[in-house]
Amino acid sequence: MIKSAFGAVAALLAFSSAGVAGEWFLNPEFNGSAGADTGFGSASLDGHVGYEFDNGISVQAGPVLLIPDAGESDVEWSGKVNVGSGPLYGEASFQTGDEMTVGIKAGARYSLF
Repeated sequence: MIKSAFGAVAALLAFSSAGVAGEWFLNPEFNGSAGADTGFGSASLDGHVGYEFDNGISVQAGPVLLIPDAGESDVEWSGKVNVGSGPLYGEASFQTGDEMTVGIKAGARYSLF
């Protein structure tokens, strides 16, 4: 299943239209947790391929390696849609698993210099 997904992504990258404005990107991302009492906790490693449109919207998806604090690791799927305008941004995300989980995030970024 993962091989076929990587094959589909490779085909999209290879045969994407030159007339489409935007940019393909890779976004590997590690998320981990640690506590003062518990030490290292669970973690995840995303292997996303994405596309950023000229209007500031980007989409990305791919496999995610879930590393629990106890038990065996597992591979699921996750993805994100990002929207930004000026200093404001927002994100909607999903992750498969025993249940489909979704999340939203919003924030602002300001340059200091």
